[in-house]
Amino acid sequence: MEPRKALDPFDNRIDKQWYQRRVVITAGIIMVTCACLLLSLISDYFWYLWLVIPAFALYKLWSSVIKPWIFAPAPEVPQQAGGNEPPRKGMRQTKQRKQASGVGSGQPMSAFNLR
Repeated sequence: MEPRKALDPFDNRIDKQWYQRRVVITAGIIMVTCACLLLSLISDYFWYLWLVIPAFALYKLWSSVIKPWIFAPAPEVPQQAGGNEPPRKGMRQTKQRKQASGVGSGQPMSAFNLR
């Protein structure tokens, strides 16, 4: 029985590119670690070279996630067909409430208004 193609994680190009980027990043981390270990034989200050790894991670996080999220342009609001008219939704209900409460009917307000 042949496996389904949908379950193959390396089937399409995007997954292969993602895998290749991770391999390159991992190789870079291993090289920085080897450099730190060898150079730390000369001086203890070379251990600070390991700070390059989280600095690079923060740079990637800023440039690919945080910066586009913060500085994204505002979405455009579609214009209504009527122009600058306010929406008429609920006008009938507002009118019925005014009539029921007696406001604007020309009669004085009364607590005993039985309308």
